[in-house]
Amino acid sequence: AVMSAMEMRDTKDELNEELNEHGWPSINFGIGLHTGSVILGNIGSVRRLDYTIIGDNVNLGSRIEGLTKYYGCTILITEYTYQDIKTRILCRPIDVVQVKGKTKGIMIYEPLCLITDQTDRYSELAAITSEGFMYYQNQSWDKAIRCYEKIQSIQKNKILTTLIIERCQQYKTSPPGKNWTGIYEFTSK
Repeated sequence: AVMSAMEMRDTKDELNEELNEHGWPSINFGIGLHTGSVILGNIGSVRRLDYTIIGDNVNLGSRIEGLTKYYGCTILITEYTYQDIKTRILCRPIDVVQVKGKTKGIMIYEPLCLITDQTDRYSELAAITSEGFMYYQNQSWDKAIRCYEKIQSIQKNKILTTLIIERCQQYKTSPPGKNWTGIYEFTSK
């Protein structure tokens, strides 16, 4: 699923060029992936029957997909999916989030590329993001800001970096305290 999502992401620009040549609108999308048990099958009655999946893990995947716009990432995966793919796919940490309807935080990542395909750019992006996120979690706001500013020089999309830099600046002014868990709570879907 992660490899399919990355292929979709990597061919989106090419597809949009083709669509635009025909005068059709571009497409954009976000993909949220979570690993867990689900209920799969025909659900309903004789009058109306749907083949679908339901369950808490489906809802969490949907909530993670909803965060792609917020963070400016085409693909976000949860820590459970990350555990299954981390030896094959290079990822960078994004945040620890508590989505609406949940009581615990969950780490989310952005898959970058297959480890065998990683370039210096992807390696640098993953390393600097990991370092910056570690500083952020440890409340070393100035060090985190410097790392995320470095990321801005190597990445076109500045949504994530701007977001984290603004949070760090806010926390410098109004520290979250010793009991801060580093979890960012979302109150809407």
